[in-house]
Amino acid sequence: MRKYIEGLLIGILIGSLVFSYNIVRAQTQGGPMPAGTSPATQTATRADAGIQCQSTSASATAITFNAIPGLTFYLTEFDVSNSEDATGPAVGAVETISTSNLPGSIAWTVPTGPATTPGTNTQTFQVSYPTGLKSLVPGTATSITNATTVTHQVVRINACGFYA
Repeated sequence: MRKYIEGLLIGILIGSLVFSYNIVRAQTQGGPMPAGTSPATQTATRADAGIQCQSTSASATAITFNAIPGLTFYLTEFDVSNSEDATGPAVGAVETISTSNLPGSIAWTVPTGPATTPGTNTQTFQVSYPTGLKSLVPGTATSITNATTVTHQVVRINACGFYA
């Protein structure tokens, strides 16, 4: 009986060492990490299972992902469609969709004016961040502010993300 227990304990010890080695090896693959950084990890519990989406089409209004203490917001998708009604807008200045609490102060430009036939969608684009674009400051609201549109123009923004 004693040999059986010793064999079982040795097997558990060897299994634990192999398992631990594989975890460390997986976190350090790809070469040395730059100073001041830590490896990104994916977990079995998917944070993006709790994705939230918001939308706006009102001129100069913001989509705001509220602050949750201790959690960071990750933007996973951003969609824009720029449309004009049957009248069509007059030519105007290029407009900007701006952000807060995202790296690099990301902004997107949206044209105005009769680029196409009135009553059509003049621009559509979609940006995906498969693992999420991490907000700068945890526990701080992240906002995307729609462009200030001209008469007869509608810019719709859809944004999705999760907290982790």
